[in-house]
Amino acid sequence: KMHENIRHDAVQQLQDPNRLKWSPDGKYVAKLDIHQSGTDIISIFELPSMKLLDKKSLVAAGALDFSWSPKKNMFSYWAPAVGNLPAGIHIVGIPDRNDICSRKLYQVQDGTMVWQDQGEYLCVYMTKVVGKKRTFVLMFFRVKEPDCPVEQLELTDSVRSVSWEPSGDRIAIVTGEARLFTISFYSMSGVAKDVSATGVSAAAERNIPGLAPTVSKKALPVKEKKEASIEEKKESPV
Repeated sequence: KMHENIRHDAVQQLQDPNRLKWSPDGKYVAKLDIHQSGTDIISIFELPSMKLLDKKSLVAAGALDFSWSPKKNMFSYWAPAVGNLPAGIHIVGIPDRNDICSRKLYQVQDGTMVWQDQGEYLCVYMTKVVGKKRTFVLMFFRVKEPDCPVEQLELTDSVRSVSWEPSGDRIAIVTGEARLFTISFYSMSGVAKDVSATGVSAAAERNIPGLAPTVSKKALPVKEKKEASIEEKKESPV
């Protein structure tokens, strides 16, 4: 599914619109769809009846992808910026369809959503383009906390991937090029007013990274007085 006013070389389709995705408890399946009016929707079906939940789909204007929480009946969906309209990140609870959290961002594209395996945190990373300048934005949603506080990190190096610690609050962020990259480790358990980075692991031109200290980086707080502190690790190249 591709919007007519988005360049085909600007956004990569993330999934087949006919693909069904299961809820973590197996009570629902859902898929991206387009209403006959042309509106983007997410259709949620109850199992085993396969009846449309509440006999109506969820309006999800511009949605290109959605992802269920691994533990709770909620999903996030992502819509890119179109013209003067901002990009949107939404977390919706099912079956009540309550809006757990929403954020709008301008001049971003290529959104990728990564849930922590317990469903306590969500990371969404995107590319931000302003004129000829390209930066990389990560947003961290504290889904388990009241009002779902959100923090934001903006980097100059391209984000290749992110990975949450299993059943933990740490996240590894890989930035840089394919054979020359940096791995940063953040924790969501801090208590300071801003998100700070105190060290990273710099990889040499090898498939297996060697690690060394480098400069600190800071992320800007969006809403909550929380900290994601980075842990430095060192390894010898193999």
